[in-house]
Amino acid sequence: MWYKAVFVAICVCMSQAGKPLPPYIKPCSRFDPNINQCALEHGKEAIPHLVKGDPAYKIPPLDPFDIKEVKIIDDGPSAASISVTLTDSKIYGIRNIRMEKAEINLDQQHHRFELSVPLVQIIGQYEMSGRILLLPIAGKGNINLTLDHVYVVYNQYWKLAARDGETYMKRHNTTATATPENVHIHITNLFNGNKLLGDQMNIFLNENWKDAFKELSPTIFRAFSEVINSLVHALMAVIPFDNIYPEKVPS
Repeated sequence: MWYKAVFVAICVCMSQAGKPLPPYIKPCSRFDPNINQCALEHGKEAIPHLVKGDPAYKIPPLDPFDIKEVKIIDDGPSAASISVTLTDSKIYGIRNIRMEKAEINLDQQHHRFELSVPLVQIIGQYEMSGRILLLPIAGKGNINLTLDHVYVVYNQYWKLAARDGETYMKRHNTTATATPENVHIHITNLFNGNKLLGDQMNIFLNENWKDAFKELSPTIFRAFSEVINSLVHALMAVIPFDNIYPEKVPS
């Protein structure tokens, strides 16, 4: 029954083989002298497909994007420390994201993408305590952060790792920053539901939104990282390096 053993071996190899790129993502040759422009053009073409999600690659829908929990504790000076936790939140607006710039450095194993999105809303549950703009703040309830004309910079460092006879990119370190042109903040149930104090705090935060955003930005940056990481990691986990950056792109 040697043929059964061969058949089983073939099936195992096929099940472990890495996936090709999705048909809506075109590869860039690792030797392309214009690899940044190639990545930018192909990224622009792929984004409308990626934001819809792709079950075959375990890519979730990105608009709205579900965030189970994001927790940030700023242990700065006591006058500025704040703890913020977002739970059961959604990010809206990613469907309109546009890639503005791509930098691919394979020698340094680094990707840098700059993206823009006209409007982003982060809506969900929050728990917050500490100080913001030197004022005490505490509450647990609903939060709505609306960001206008956001410019996102995403940096990713990765390492190559062998698996099942293929070489894959493994995420090593990632960061994301977001710079909006305007921010609107609405937080409910502040100060144990004291409406007067809560309303005054919301007015104060919106009047001073630039400074407020700086103090809330670690939470917002983490939320953007969650979105992009979910996409990038899903692809890198199943698509070998040689399929993403082949020596030569088929004509």
